[in-house]
Amino acid sequence: MTRDVSQNVPKIYDKGLDTIFLDKTVDFQGLGLLQVTQLKNQEYLSHFNHRTRGIYIYSLESGKLKRKVTLAREGPDQIVFPIAVDYFIHNFDSIFIDTQLNTYYLINDNAEIIKALGNRSKSFSAQDLSISFESASFFDGDMVHGSIRMPFNGTPKETVYSRASMRLEGDLDIKLSVKNRDFIKNYEEVLAYRKEEENGTGMLINLPRYFVRQGEFLYATTPVSDSIYVFKNGLLVEKFYAGVDGFEMATHIEFLNFTRTIRRPGEVIYEHETKRKAYYLKTLMDPAGQFIYRILIEGTHPVLNERGNDRIPELNGATLLAIDLSSQLISAFELPIDEILIERHSFASTKGVHFMVKEQNNEDHVLFRIIGMDNK
Repeated sequence: MTRDVSQNVPKIYDKGLDTIFLDKTVDFQGLGLLQVTQLKNQEYLSHFNHRTRGIYIYSLESGKLKRKVTLAREGPDQIVFPIAVDYFIHNFDSIFIDTQLNTYYLINDNAEIIKALGNRSKSFSAQDLSISFESASFFDGDMVHGSIRMPFNGTPKETVYSRASMRLEGDLDIKLSVKNRDFIKNYEEVLAYRKEEENGTGMLINLPRYFVRQGEFLYATTPVSDSIYVFKNGLLVEKFYAGVDGFEMATHIEFLNFTRTIRRPGEVIYEHETKRKAYYLKTLMDPAGQFIYRILIEGTHPVLNERGNDRIPELNGATLLAIDLSSQLISAFELPIDEILIERHSFASTKGVHFMVKEQNNEDHVLFRIIGMDNK
C-alpha cells in the first residue's frame, strides 16, 4: 500500500517479480550480502559464498551468471579469511578484497592477486586501523576508500572518524575523514555509555553507520536518525529530513541494548529486547543516483519461538521510504511482511528495491519482489 509522505512526489508501487538464475554450486539459502555494481550502464548483482569461496556476479538484465571468481585456497594467489570476505567491484579486472584480518587484496576476475596490502606491507601495523569495504567503497585511481570497522580495535582516532582511505601504491598512506559526531546525535554520550557497559560484564551490539555514495557526495545516517547527512571531501555540507512521522523511534542507546551479551564466570547469556521501538534497518542508493531508499522497521512485539521456550521479536510492520535527491520529497510504501524477507537479502537497482520472496525452495533460481518508483 502506497503512503504519500509529501505532495507531488512520484508514486512508489509493487513492480512484480524478478528472477536470478543461480549457479549450480549455490542455492538461495547460500546467498550472502547482496550488492549491485553498475559498469558501462549495465547493472550486476553479486554475492560471496563462504563454502565455495566464490564471488558470484549476475547480470540483472538477464538474471544469468556473468562471472564466478573463486578465491584460491593455496598457492601464490592464496587468500586466507576467517568466515567471509567483504569486497567491492571497481571493474571486472579490479576487485578489492577485505579478509577482515587487516589484509587487503586487489585481484582480477581470475582471482589472481594483483596487489596485496595490509599485513603483507612492511609499513602496515595491524593495530593502526581496520578498514572495511561496503557499498559506498570506491577506488579513485590512487586511493581505496572505505569505512572504519566496528568494534574499534586500533588507535583512539577510530572513535573520532568513520571513514578511512589508503593509498594503493608506494608507502601505505592512510587518511581519515567524516567525523562520527557530525552525523551521530550525542555521539560522545553514546560512546561513553558503551565504554562503561563493556567495562563491566556486558557486551552491546554495534551501532551501524549507513553510507551510500553518488559521485563526489557521501550520504550518512544511522538506524535511529530521521535525517541524512551529506559530506563532500570528508566535510559536512548539508543535511535533510529523511523520515516519516507516526512512529516512536528508538534512541541510540536503546538500539545498542536490542541485544546484550552478559559474560559471567562459566557462562555467556544473550538477552534480546523483544518489544523494540521503530528503527531503520538499511539505507540503499538507486544506482542512477536519483533516490535514496530507507527500510523502516515499525517496532517489534514478543512472540514464542518455534520450540516454545523463548520469546523473540516479531515485526509490527515495515515501510519503504524513497527520498528524491533532487527535490528531497519522500514517498512511502507499506511492505507486505508476510510475503517478503525484510531483514536480509534486499538490494537496490534502477528498477527499485528487490526483496527476496518468502517460502521458496527453488534449486536453480531465486525470486525477488521489486518495489520501485513509477518513473523507473
